[in-house]
Amino acid sequence: MKTSEIKKTLEKLLAEDQKDISDFKVGVLSSEDLVSRNKKRQQTLERIVCEVGWPKQKELEKDACTAAFLIVQHSDDLQFQKKCLKRMRKLSEGEIDKKHPAYLEDRILVSEGKNQKYGTQFCSEIGKIKLYPIDDQRNVDERREKVGLEPLDLYVKKIATSQTHNASHTNGGVDNRGTKWGKIPSPKVQP
Repeated sequence: MKTSEIKKTLEKLLAEDQKDISDFKVGVLSSEDLVSRNKKRQQTLERIVCEVGWPKQKELEKDACTAAFLIVQHSDDLQFQKKCLKRMRKLSEGEIDKKHPAYLEDRILVSEGKNQKYGTQFCSEIGKIKLYPIDDQRNVDERREKVGLEPLDLYVKKIATSQTHNASHTNGGVDNRGTKWGKIPSPKVQP
């Protein structure tokens, strides 16, 4: 597969992913359909990764690499997430956005019922965000800074503002620990 084909495929998958999340938030798409569509995108990404390895920013541009990350992040397949994280960690600076492995590592840890490392994962309970427990929370901002993440208190405020903005535009759901949540963060691209 040529680089241009991979880029085009990943960007198409990103557009589908973001549309599906928006549709889910407003109740147009069921959680079962969202999971099914995420699985199809995962299978496409698996074929790409098997053929060329983890997508690199130097080769594909940032949007295509962000697409690959979000497909993994939104997957329900923990083993797939772990394999991808391992591949991501092998890349050098400039080949990957340093934030992506941090988000994915936290997603995996939370899925396993463990404390997260960077404070990127949360749920919403009755309009209030709740961070999952963070390992060594006293030093979380230092870890976040190393991977290019903003301080935790700013991130929480941003997510809370986003949640308030989206309060009437969601159908709720259950996060990967089985905890009910009501909103998905809505920065430009959904992590």
